[in-house]
This record gives sequence, structure tokens and C-alpha cells, in this order.
Amino acid sequence: MNETRLVAKQLQQKSEDSRLIKEARRALIDYLGCVLQARKEPKVQEFGRLWQQEGGKVNSLLGLHATPERAALINGFAAHYLDFDDVQANFRGHPSAVIYSALLAIAPPSSQVRQVLQAFIAGVELAGKLGLALNPDHTVQGWHSTATIGTIAATGALCNLANASVD
Repeated sequence: MNETRLVAKQLQQKSEDSRLIKEARRALIDYLGCVLQARKEPKVQEFGRLWQQEGGKVNSLLGLHATPERAALINGFAAHYLDFDDVQANFRGHPSAVIYSALLAIAPPSSQVRQVLQAFIAGVELAGKLGLALNPDHTVQGWHSTATIGTIAATGALCNLANASVD
């Protein structure tokens, strides 16, 4: 538990770094550009229609209503579909596709943009730490870090956004 507290403290400090806020903003613009470009693709539209849910309360970036979980899945698929999205060297994956998709599906409307950017930074930093610990073996074994480490990183970002305690 002490290591978890240490990592959480480091992630919180990183998320307040103004240089990283600027990079997170740039990553968000990149993410949105990827989703907007991919939404024209027939397979992305088909995937969105398949996963949308009648009566869903969250609007995905494709304009479909779904549960938060499904909106995150639809947005993540669209963001990563054309493979234009960003990468992180230690992570060896595409952090924005997973982390921003989760954050935008869950973030309450009252969230400040800066809070979302800070949560993204915490998620990317967590992904980098995990990637550094697991790679290159993780990748060599055939795992794609976006799907494996990315889900943990997105969870960390959501915890940051919610100000969840380590406990």
C-alpha cells in the first residue's frame, strides 16, 4: 500500500505541471481530430450503431446515445480506427484513445477542462510507469498495451478525476 500511495502522490504532482497541461491539451485536440475524421468511416459508423443503447444517457462523439461504458468503447474505437492517434514510448500504445474516451464518457458536465486534462496526465503517467515495468516483454509476447495497460491507465485517470482516495 505504501508504493501505491507513493505512485498516487507522484501522479498528482505531475498532473499539476503546466508544461504537461499544454501537452495534454494538444493530445485532446489530436484525439478529437482522430475521432472526427474516423466518424466518416463506414466500419466506425457500423460499430457505433452496434454498441449504442436505446435509452442511453451519454452521447458518444459519434452522436449516438449509450451508457458511459459503451460511449467510451465507441469513442475509443473511433479514436484508434485510423491509427493516427498519439503514442507514448514506455507505454508502447495509444494513451489518448483509451484515456480520453473514458474521461469524456464519465466526466460530469460540471467538470472543468483543466480537471480532465490533469486526470489525463495522471493516466498517461501511470501508463508510462506500467509500460516501463512490463515492456518490452509485454509487447514481445504479443500484447497490445493500448488494450491491456490502457485500461488500467484509464481507471487511474478516472480515479484522479473523481479525487478517489488510495484506500
